[in-house]
Amino acid sequence: MCARHAAARRLTQPTIFDHLDQAGVSWRYYYQDNGAYLPQWSTYQRDAAKLAPIANWAADLQNEAGLPSVIFIERAGPSGLDEHPGNNTNWERRTSPTF
Repeated sequence: MCARHAAARRLTQPTIFDHLDQAGVSWRYYYQDNGAYLPQWSTYQRDAAKLAPIANWAADLQNEAGLPSVIFIERAGPSGLDEHPGNNTNWERRTSPTF
């Protein structure tokens, strides 16, 4: 995420992560590139420790007891690794074996 954009505007709407926190449900947010969008929300400072680079995901899976109830993997928009129109929708076939 662009630091300039994050500093310029903090969104105040509740997120799904706010609702998970309120319900006592554990979660982790993995980002794949500079595409972490959660810092755009005003509650980011509270939840910053729950963000992790995707490089940690495979190792985290090895410790089942340490896994949260909910895992969110960001779409990797800046690098074009998402499946939105205009991007290659077969990228997961190339990258999945590495996970």
